[in-house]
Amino acid sequence: MATLNDFLNSTGRLRENLRSEANTEVEQIISNWLAERIEIAQNELEQNDRVGTGALKQSVRAEIETDDATIVKVLAEDYWDFINSGVNGVANNFGAKYSFKNLGVGSNMKQAFREFIQVRGITPREPEMSYDSLAYVLARSVKKKGIRKTPFMDEGFSDEAIKELADRLGKGVTKIFE
Repeated sequence: MATLNDFLNSTGRLRENLRSEANTEVEQIISNWLAERIEIAQNELEQNDRVGTGALKQSVRAEIETDDATIVKVLAEDYWDFINSGVNGVANNFGAKYSFKNLGVGSNMKQAFREFIQVRGITPREPEMSYDSLAYVLARSVKKKGIRKTPFMDEGFSDEAIKELADRLGKGVTKIFE
């Protein structure tokens, strides 16, 4: 019984365009789709005023690995899912899959808020308040109130978007066969 690989090995140009290597027509379809979807995810962050320092928006990217198959990884800062899914606060329950357990503020969170304050040009209302104190107060407030859901990755890479990629790939492969 002939396998798909046997068939592809005997097809000339078709094999060249379906192989899992860089710059094939199939990979170009995937690359173009990824660029569009990443832009949608980044725009979702912007439209919901979730840019902050801009680190999360700038970190959304794709890596394509080709070997025997094409593997696509969509990457972002390690906290992306907290923004995408939301986080329940100690005092608020949004029904999110994550929750803050207490009001304690760790050094990493405090540092992130210091950077946020600097980028946004926020100044303390009271002259005697330090930027460290302001960062602590803001971080504690976030832990109390939670983080609202901004489904930027869900929007960018929805089930409908995946179906669109499948359709594009189907049309691309059909075009190669012609």
